[in-house]
Amino acid sequence: MVLLAPIGQDHLGYIWFTSDNKGLVRFDGKEYIYFKYNPENPKSIPSNIILSMQIDARGILWLASFDKGLISFNPSTNTFKSFRHSKTDSTSLMNDTLSAVFIDRDGGIWIGSYQGIEKLDPATGKFTHYRLDIKQNIPQQNTPLFQITEDKSGKSLAGLW
Repeated sequence: MVLLAPIGQDHLGYIWFTSDNKGLVRFDGKEYIYFKYNPENPKSIPSNIILSMQIDARGILWLASFDKGLISFNPSTNTFKSFRHSKTDSTSLMNDTLSAVFIDRDGGIWIGSYQGIEKLDPATGKFTHYRLDIKQNIPQQNTPLFQITEDKSGKSLAGLW
């Protein structure tokens, strides 16, 4: 099985992609720079398993990780920020196993997981949850949302695996 890695280009022309359990990679046309998880460096990328990536209008990379929640990366400052699930905060992620990230035309950041869709308010760091409806026979724990997009009219669409 071959998995296609998320790939994108920022406003400076850098190509960004993820590589099979190797974190985040930047290519400038000549060399590759790897951003890998290092347990001895708290400023390193929190996870090497990135399933989805988007770049916002400011050039911030948004990464959906398989095991460490949502990660933002600011290439200007080389800093990572994590958004994780917290049992004591109902406005945190529903869980840390994410499968998709999408930025809509208004700059809204949408995240797909095994439990539903979430929208991040970047100003507050809080999430609004839209849980999968188990009444419609969609198993909550076993059906990841692998694709989020929007149509021409701005309606959000989600693809289940």
